[in-house]
Amino acid sequence: MQIEFRDARLKEQCETAKLAQKAWGAAATRQLVKRLGQLQASESLHVFAQIAPQTHPHPLENRKGHRGGQYALKIHGGLRLIFQPLNPPEDYETPSGPDWRRITGIQVLEVKDYHDE
Repeated sequence: MQIEFRDARLKEQCETAKLAQKAWGAAATRQLVKRLGQLQASESLHVFAQIAPQTHPHPLENRKGHRGGQYALKIHGGLRLIFQPLNPPEDYETPSGPDWRRITGIQVLEVKDYHDE
């Protein structure tokens, strides 16, 4: 799967272990590296969802409200990898929800615990 990042700083944080550990801690960094590797190895979010349940029963969280159109992956504790599909919603939205097979690229927006927002 194609993975892009909101900006160069976030990309560097996610791809440099020392920076990731400073920002999110060692345990979260291990899980973040694992999740990004799983995403890169998957041709779509459908394939990723087949791999990820081995480590978490509901890996993809569909966000609502001001985060509508965004999805989140649990990293560690309340920390989430927040992303949006690269293709427009009309390419993957169906009446019964997103067709994960049609999402083949994502943009990582942030890594944070948004539960207190």
